[in-house]
Amino acid sequence: MKIRKTLSVIGLSVLLASTYLPSADASEQPDRFTTRDRGDINLDYHVHEIENVPHYYMEDYSRYSGSCALIAMTNLIMYHDKTSFPQLVSTDDWKRVTDRVATLSNFEKQKTFYISQYKGVLEGFIAEHNLSNSLEVKVISKPTYADIEHYVSQDYPVQLSLKDYDYGPWHEVDPNSGHSVVVKGIVRMGDVKNVILRSGWKGVPDNAYHSWDDLQKLQINQMSVIVRK
Repeated sequence: MKIRKTLSVIGLSVLLASTYLPSADASEQPDRFTTRDRGDINLDYHVHEIENVPHYYMEDYSRYSGSCALIAMTNLIMYHDKTSFPQLVSTDDWKRVTDRVATLSNFEKQKTFYISQYKGVLEGFIAEHNLSNSLEVKVISKPTYADIEHYVSQDYPVQLSLKDYDYGPWHEVDPNSGHSVVVKGIVRMGDVKNVILRSGWKGVPDNAYHSWDDLQKLQINQMSVIVRK
């Protein structure tokens, strides 16, 4: 869904009443629409949420239970396989995709997945399935909200590499190792910017809402996205 328009006074009042008042699930989603001061009533309002983005969990694959990057990459690959390019994956078993990503990244030997490897690993996976002429990988260091909005609005889920991550009681145990998530939606009203993401952790809502400003405080190192050529 995409909405771009100047809101009238009446329209804004309705929007504020329906969207920004505390909801029943506010305790579960503490970052959802927390800003109340809208300022100027003439605001550009944009919402877009990508459908059918998978959400596989680290806890469901004990072999790689500590590698959020492998799971995030699997989510990106399986999304494109299920929505546009069924030849990208030759199996419905997502764990086999994770295994292959782990092999391409030399994860077993390194015991980690460096963000400098993300582009090469994804391109390698795409090349193995003869889709290099159809798909490419974009990587942006220190992405802005405009970068995220640009790709998500085109139905491209975006992987974000964070130095740290938390959602209520769930948090990255080792801040030095960072955390990878997949952004599958944006909600923006003027300067109020939110993202909807898949955390890769059970216990966190499938559609976890976060203030972009709060995520930036956790240090966003890089974004990776698979796009059509």
